[in-house]
Amino acid sequence: MASPIDVTNWVNFDMSEELPSFWRHIYGNNFTNASFYASSHGGGVKMDQLRKGLQSPILNTWKKLEVRVTISSVNNNSQNVNSHKNKPIMLIYGYDSASNLIVQDEIAEGSINANTNEVHFYLRNESLAYFELRLNAFPYKGSQCYNFGIGGFFLKGWPCAS
Repeated sequence: MASPIDVTNWVNFDMSEELPSFWRHIYGNNFTNASFYASSHGGGVKMDQLRKGLQSPILNTWKKLEVRVTISSVNNNSQNVNSHKNKPIMLIYGYDSASNLIVQDEIAEGSINANTNEVHFYLRNESLAYFELRLNAFPYKGSQCYNFGIGGFFLKGWPCAS
């Protein structure tokens, strides 16, 4: 197992063209190869199928981890909006070093739209070693659903939980 990545100071993980070292792409319960938008479309990991996601590398532990996710592009898709209403866009799972689920959160419905450049959240648990984000529902506006690209992550640990 790799040494934990130190997030005492902000660490940037660029995903515009490839996954950084120790990040993993998820589809369902399998690790798979990520697909990316072309740089002419903003680049980034394609979030174009439900249950796709990303797993972070092992991080050093803090009482609170701040996570900023850059959204590189938002693109139309042909999904039916009714299947995605009243559901969080992404589910967030935090694990300890023994891979036990210890914290859950979500990126709420309405958090990503055509003008979104970033979403962020906090994971509060001093045993958190890594996290996963998984696409649960497509963002939408009116009758139009969207795929989006994840251009990267900014991570920072904080010594206080509040």
